Amino acid sequence: MPIFASGLGSPAFVLNEMHDAGVKVWGLIGLARQAARELEAGLDLIIAQGQDSAGHTGRMGTFSLVREVTALAEAHDTPIVAAGGITTGAHIVAALALGAVGVWTGTIWQATHESETKQWAKQKLLQAQNQDAWVSTAMDGKRNRGIRNKYYEAWEAEGSPEPLPMPLQDIVGGKLLQAAEDWDLEDWAGPVAAGQGVGFVKEIKPARQVVFDLMEEAYDTLERMGHAAAGA
Repeated sequence: MPIFASGLGSPAFVLNEMHDAGVKVWGLIGLARQAARELEAGLDLIIAQGQDSAGHTGRMGTFSLVREVTALAEAHDTPIVAAGGITTGAHIVAALALGAVGVWTGTIWQATHESETKQWAKQKLLQAQNQDAWVSTAMDGKRNRGIRNKYYEAWEAEGSPEPLPMPLQDIVGGKLLQAAEDWDLEDWAGPVAAGQGVGFVKEIKPARQVVFDLMEEAYDTLERMGHAAAGA
């Protein structure tokens, strides 16, 4: 099934064209008002992405945002998917409890054998704790969550200027970041995108195993909750 997913701005203006071509249209949102706009536009699916997520992110926490959006969607026939900091089966169960029909994940797939993420970056993911996934506008002028590195620190140092708004910040530092990436300058390259669930990523696995592990963790969580409810 072909899918067009939009993360910066509403894809409503291409909705009819995409549907005519047999393409499903999904929208990533970070605020309830954005979700309301997408619901009215008739998108096929909405991804409620909390600020726990890797990469470009908003300011609303995943729990609060997902529940607010699923409540809005009750008057529509549009599925809501949760995103942001989801790296375990327990996270999936929590998302389902909030009314989501599934999850949209990213960080866990970088640490797979199939991922094209560089080996040094995969190691940074394995070594990171949840609190190491910082938000900064230093990369391209928009809020971006990744593993803190020397580039972030240079922009945060006393006496450093404020990062410029997008796209100007990328003009200032984009070539430096690209050079650091090309030459594998690990402390400057990236920063490696990582959500706040990165601390639960502990080993590099086949993608297939990630799926099985998430399922097993989710089942175990549901079983534990069932036992707790029965005991009550």
